[in-house]
Amino acid sequence: MFDVDSILVEGIYIPYTDEYGKSRIYIPDIFVTTTSGQKVLIEIKPLSRVQEINNQLKFAAAQDWADENNALFCVWTEEILYSDSVTTTLIEAIQLATVAGPLGRRYSLNSVGQHREGSRNVSLAC
Repeated sequence: MFDVDSILVEGIYIPYTDEYGKSRIYIPDIFVTTTSGQKVLIEIKPLSRVQEINNQLKFAAAQDWADENNALFCVWTEEILYSDSVTTTLIEAIQLATVAGPLGRRYSLNSVGQHREGSRNVSLAC
């Protein structure tokens, strides 16, 4: 369990090379920072698309970025999103953050209206 401090929606830009050798930018979905300083980079992707070559190249670049930035990198599929591994509070906060304002902005649980007594302690399944 983690005490979430902030959520950054589509605010990390990671260079990678696609399957044709072209330089591109990959923008993972979510970057979570916990109050203890742990950082988690999250991509949400349907399980049916996880093995696509360009997604694998993006994930490799994201893992390199995570290693360089002392962060975890996770790919969340429907198997994780529809399990008990991820609490409703975090999912609701992410959904609200994506609707609440511009992408690339950092949201705290307070700023998206999701902080309720005892609701900040959430599970980040990787």
